[in-house]
Amino acid sequence: MSRNRLEKYLPRNKSARMLVLMLMDICMICLASFLGLFIRFDMNIGRIPIEYIQVVLMYLPIHVIVTIAIFFWFQMYTTMWRNQGGWICRRSLWPGVTDANCWNDFIRF
Repeated sequence: MSRNRLEKYLPRNKSARMLVLMLMDICMICLASFLGLFIRFDMNIGRIPIEYIQVVLMYLPIHVIVTIAIFFWFQMYTTMWRNQGGWICRRSLWPGVTDANCWNDFIRF
């Protein structure tokens, strides 16, 4: 998708754009949680045990809140990615690493 087309659909207001990006992140977190189960059980929804789905649903709100908080902490929603160089790519790596480590420690606990 070209930048002009993307600019056409995203709001121009910075606060509204940040909200849209946050909602997109929430959708991706939810999708990734269920895709992980889907792939784990050979892409067959019927083979996923109900207990696994219940656990995902139980921890999904916590996962979303913690991940969005980490993204805010690393100021991911204050940077508007337009005309940014390589430093922003390196800077965006740390929130993902922090989130993954947080959930790895949480699961072990």
